[in-house]
Amino acid sequence: MNFSSFLLLTLLTAIGATNTHAGDATDCVRGNASTSGLTGEQKVQLCQTATSGSPAECYSASTSLGLSNDERIQLCKGATSLAPIDCFRNDTASQGLTNKQRIKLCRTKRKRSVVILEK
Repeated sequence: MNFSSFLLLTLLTAIGATNTHAGDATDCVRGNASTSGLTGEQKVQLCQTATSGSPAECYSASTSLGLSNDERIQLCKGATSLAPIDCFRNDTASQGLTNKQRIKLCRTKRKRSVVILEK
């Protein structure tokens, strides 16, 4: 076992000690290639409260938003769907706000918006 594997194993153990959904958090950390560039600490931040792989999926889908890794983590941690991204991109209430304000507004979104366009 190399040092990186040891560190990740230690972090996953720490997640398990603080999260009743430890299996889901572990899946979140390991299950998405887009998180491979994150440090172990960043993966823990993203996935610590995960109840599914959704935070990693959200993080992966947020690449086009022009946010830093830390901002993407703040937007997606605790996500249960891609709703935070939909909100960040499309929510008219968030227009004119700073990225920090938009992240705070949108990270609590739980359900994806459905937009129906009429002809």
